[in-house]
Amino acid sequence: MVAPPIPRDIPVNQIIVTTVETIRNVAVMQLLVQHQKAMLIIGPTGTGKSVYVTDFLLKKNDTTTYLPLFINFSAQTTANQTQDIITAKLDKRRKGVFGPPVTKRLVIFVDDINMSLKEPYGAQPPIELLRQWFDHEMWYDKKEIVPMRLVDIQFMCAMCPSTGGENTVTPRFLRHFNHLCIDEFQDAILINIFSKIMLWHLDTRGFSKDFDPCIEEIVLATLNIFKMARKYLLPTPNKSHYVFNLRDFSRVIQGVLLSVPEAMEDMTAMKRLWVHEVLRVYYDRLVEDPDRLWMIGALHKVCQDELHEDLNKMCERLATPGVKQIGEIELRNLLYCDFANPKADTRHYMEVLNLDQLKSIIEGYLAEYNNMSKKPMNLELFSQFYCAEFCIKFYTIF
Repeated sequence: MVAPPIPRDIPVNQIIVTTVETIRNVAVMQLLVQHQKAMLIIGPTGTGKSVYVTDFLLKKNDTTTYLPLFINFSAQTTANQTQDIITAKLDKRRKGVFGPPVTKRLVIFVDDINMSLKEPYGAQPPIELLRQWFDHEMWYDKKEIVPMRLVDIQFMCAMCPSTGGENTVTPRFLRHFNHLCIDEFQDAILINIFSKIMLWHLDTRGFSKDFDPCIEEIVLATLNIFKMARKYLLPTPNKSHYVFNLRDFSRVIQGVLLSVPEAMEDMTAMKRLWVHEVLRVYYDRLVEDPDRLWMIGALHKVCQDELHEDLNKMCERLATPGVKQIGEIELRNLLYCDFANPKADTRHYMEVLNLDQLKSIIEGYLAEYNNMSKKPMNLELFSQFYCAEFCIKFYTIF
């Protein structure tokens, strides 16, 4: 099987690398939609459930016949909101009968179907509303309290596997669906997907072919850090946010994809950027010193084993006189941003080499904001190091 090339002008967050699994999933979706069957996709976070369905409904399905509607459930979703969103897309066919435009079918994709909160007695009102349609093909008008029969609609849903906690879904609802399970990707598939994305980035950005050998090294290093973090950094009651999934793997690679040839003089610079992205994705979430020390040690090991680089030499610029071992203090000075040069026509994501200069730039942005805003911020940037570090961390998150 020869996968189609990735378009040069596509945004990174819309890239879908074709694999055997994606072809299988699309084929099943096509059959179920054409035969008007409800479908529920179940899989762990980060496996691409929402991306696959969205891409299928917008690009691979017949949009002249099947009109897509996307709904995201959350803990705040109510039955009234769900009913309003769906009925807003329907026309009145005749008295008491509603549906999409004639000759059309409405395919409703409900993401995170299990996220709605339960009532004290265990019911989830948005799900009960949908279940009423599955059982009776109708629900009631909220104002006139008369039956509304809904025709020519069908559902596709997605959810994470039930762990027996609060977000379990009643079997009375699940029984209406054909279930498609997507498991976490095998290592070979992850390497294949992200290697192709890295190669696409280097080609479209105009990097020299000298950078190609670092593709597999960076992907393997990211995979090793990801697997080590999941094995060692386990969630506890005090560290309940220590939950790592494939989105974290992807965030590291996406950070590396911000690189440009103008700011990367060689492969060592690219690998140093990778170290920074690992720190932002994993290190910044750690709340205990032993965990932080473990992460620094893991970086040393992975750099040696997969990147074939000595972290001490890669980051020797950060070391103070007399320090031979790059540690936590030194790596906190490894910072990247794209606002370090406000005079440049094009903002490049590059390493921060002068913290004093960056502090002055941030103060300039703050002064400009205060001059324009009706609610100025009275902030005191008391330290060039902490100022730069935390501004970059906030910038990375948002």
